[in-house]
Formats: sequence, structure tokens, C-alpha cells
Amino acid sequence: MKIFQKINVVLFFTLSFFSCKKEDEESPTKGHLEIYASETLKDLVNREVEQFTSLYEETKIRTNFINDREAIAKFLNDTTKFIIVGREFNDEEKKFVQKNNLKIEKYILGKDAIGIVVNKKFQLDEISTAQLKKIFLENVSNWDQIDKSINQKISIAIPNKNSCNYEVFSNLILEKKNFSNYSFVANSDSETIDFIGKNLYSIGIVGICSKNKMDTNNIKILKIENSNPIDSLYYETSGKSFFPYQAYIALNYYPISKNIYIYTKNLYFDVGTGFTSFLLSPNAVGGQKILGEFGMVPEKMPIRIVQLNQD
Repeated sequence: MKIFQKINVVLFFTLSFFSCKKEDEESPTKGHLEIYASETLKDLVNREVEQFTSLYEETKIRTNFINDREAIAKFLNDTTKFIIVGREFNDEEKKFVQKNNLKIEKYILGKDAIGIVVNKKFQLDEISTAQLKKIFLENVSNWDQIDKSINQKISIAIPNKNSCNYEVFSNLILEKKNFSNYSFVANSDSETIDFIGKNLYSIGIVGICSKNKMDTNNIKILKIENSNPIDSLYYETSGKSFFPYQAYIALNYYPISKNIYIYTKNLYFDVGTGFTSFLLSPNAVGGQKILGEFGMVPEKMPIRIVQLNQD
């Protein structure tokens, strides 16, 4: 009898051990994940995480929002295995990856745009890329140097140098040169929006992910004319100005757009795998649909563009 009792006790603990081990195992829909993301994408990423964790209640995702350069540095230094950023790795970061033989995965989540914003009460409604270059690169102190009808001192807000908006704008508009004319350096889009809302004759740069905050802060986005459209877009865009609307971003009519990237490493059959699949999924409850709701261009979901003919 005692022998059977001992066998039962051993069997109980053996089953308990494997039962606990099975319960603790992670899967794409069960477990924990910590991610770092660009602060310019905060509203989007929070919404994506909210949707994913509501669908899969046994998942927990901790989000950290910092500038893009810091997020990439943490990824390369093994602080995290999952980041969402608003730019691709630069040459310095790519060299680090090659030198250390890092095995990483890169996915394009979708296409974003940079908005040029002014105070809603300011009479300016559109601007060209040539004028933007003049404002942010040259020593412009008064709006009459841009528009003769506006004789007011200009206040210029620029993004932090570690932000994706800084690097993308510099590459696309400033010929890869650093900003040389500014009144205020913002550490986030929220700081830029706050500055523009308080300064009537100011101008700044934000990601369109932050557009929901603009109406309550007396901010408007300017239409932009591309002063140097590429040949294939010349007849469609020459002399015309465009808002950063989804269709215009998709067609490359709007001149200041950028990809959103997911970078991962060391992912196995875990929550990171599941969250990546969700973000790239075009189905009705997938992450691509949410991206579209933010006015961005999903990578995996077609955008319907309707041509209206005027008779």
C-alpha cells in the first residue's frame, strides 16, 4: 500500500511539473512582449496594441516610446528584440549590423507622411518644397522673405535630431544637410503642436499620426507643392499643391512621405511572431486596417483611388 502511495505521489508531482511547464509556454497568442517605438507613432502603436491584446487576452505588450535613434540603438544593443520606427537604418547602423553579423528581420508596415503645420489663424494655406528649404536651411527671419504679403517675424520649430522626422525631412528637402535655422527644438510631435498653437506666425514639422491632436490645438496642415517633381510625376504634380491625404501619399504626389518599419530579431514561436503577423494582416480586425484609419497607406491593403472626370 505504501509503495502505491509513493508511486501516486511521484506521478502527481510529475504531472504537475509538465502541466505547469505547458501553462508557462509562450505562443503567438500567449505571453509577454516589450517593444520600443518612435514617439511620432505613439497613437498608432497604442491602438494596434490595444486591438491585438483585446483579441488575444493572454498576451501582454509593454510599450516604450522614445526617439527613433534611441529605439534603434536599444535594438542593436539587445535591450529589445522588437521595434517600430519611422525610418530605415542609416549607413552607420547598417555597418554595425554587418560588423556584428546580426540576424534581423525587416518589414514595411506602411507609408507615413510628414506634415508641415502652422497656427490655424495664420493666413498661409500652402507652401512649396523650395520655400521649405529656404525656411529651414537659410537665415530667414521674416515671412515676407517667403510671401511678400506677410510682414511678420517667423518662428521655426524643428524636431529633435534623433527623430525620424528630422532625418527624413533633411534627406528629402534639405539635400541631407542639417537644419540651420530654428527657434525651438521639440522632443516630440506634441511639443511641436503646443508651440505652434501658442505662436501665431510659427511653422513646424510633425508626423500625420498626430493629426488627431491638431484640431484641439488650433493647428492646420499646409498643402505642399513639389518644386522638383521626378519626371514620371511631372505632368500630374507640376504647379499643384497636395495635402498629405492617403491617396496622394500612395501616388507619391505628396512630396514628404516615409515608410514605417518593423525590425525584429530572435523571435521564435512567441508573442512577437503573433504581433508581427497581426500588424501585417489586411483582414477586418488586422493591423493594416488600423493603419488606414490613421490616414496612412497600408503595405498589405490596396487603396482604392477614384478618378473623377469633369465634363
